Amino acid sequence: MPFSSATTQKAELSAAIAELIEKVDPDLREQSDLAVVFFTPDHARHAESLLRSLKKDFGPKHILGCVAESVAGTGVEIEEAPADVDADLPVGSV
Repeated sequence: MPFSSATTQKAELSAAIAELIEKVDPDLREQSDLAVVFFTPDHARHAESLLRSLKKDFGPKHILGCVAESVAGTGVEIEEAPADVDADLPVGSV
């Protein structure tokens, strides 16, 4: 099953979203059924805006967001620093 994953450590929300958009495979952006997003408490107060932006930019049928104390993604584990991870998973039907 094809999927794309991206990680950012940008502290500023719009910069973090822009980096995620740039890193995610463009061929999977419009065909994803599910986007799973993990973000650190640094971005928790902006969770609704973050998820809304990713929904608009990636167009998944469903989006799931979770605040995590540490985030693992794309060859790195991030603790005690701002981080977002976005994984787009095209699946048959969710």
